[in-house]
Amino acid sequence: MTVRMDKEMVTQTEDIILRFRTSKPLGLLLISSTVETGDRIELAVAAGRIRLALRVDVKEKRKEDREKDTILLVGQNLNDNEWHTIRFSRRGANLKLQLNNQMAVR
Repeated sequence: MTVRMDKEMVTQTEDIILRFRTSKPLGLLLISSTVETGDRIELAVAAGRIRLALRVDVKEKRKEDREKDTILLVGQNLNDNEWHTIRFSRRGANLKLQLNNQMAVR
């Protein structure tokens, strides 16, 4: 599913709650990006873990700019075909990623 907004919104706040179930150890769950600012949020299952990659204020799409991504990892063996809930929030530079009501990673 792709959703395109008529006007991009620039904020210092994001809140995402996502439920998923998979038997695959690798897969994309969500990407949200803006053309205007270059900001990008990517949630994926990687090696059975949740991987969050966040890029803020990087307008160029060069390979070396990937090094500027903030990466958070949570969980393990999440490809168990059970339902899981991810909660992500950002307030400016403060990030919080939580899985299944466990202690959040900041």
